[in-house]
Amino acid sequence: MDVLLRLIVVVALVGAIVALNTWYRRRARADAARRADAWPALPDDVLTGAGAGAGAAGDGWVIFTTPVCAACRQVEAALHRERPDEHVVLVDVTTRPDLGERYDVRRAPTTLAVDAAGRVAARLVGVEDVVAHLRTVAA
Repeated sequence: MDVLLRLIVVVALVGAIVALNTWYRRRARADAARRADAWPALPDDVLTGAGAGAGAAGDGWVIFTTPVCAACRQVEAALHRERPDEHVVLVDVTTRPDLGERYDVRRAPTTLAVDAAGRVAARLVGVEDVVAHLRTVAA
């Protein structure tokens, strides 16, 4: 009886993992399919926020972060290393939930590549997406 119960628990756990994996992959495909121009432009207060310098102009990056996001610092460091002439702004979604909702931030880091007007050129989720984007798009 003990073996049968353990088998049932293992099967249930495997089923739950498969279901979560399927859900995650569908959400990732939906995110990738959404075009960058479908996102609204960022407000001026974000573009000139801490880290960007007052009146920062030109292309840049907005990293949506949380107080406990270690990967967010990796993304910030990679952007400063690979694109030193572009400004980087960190937005804590715990203090700006309005922006987190507007840009559908469900995972930190979510990074937006933006132009000087705040229009979203790319929306990247996770460190891997940012690194891949930096490799494929010339500075």
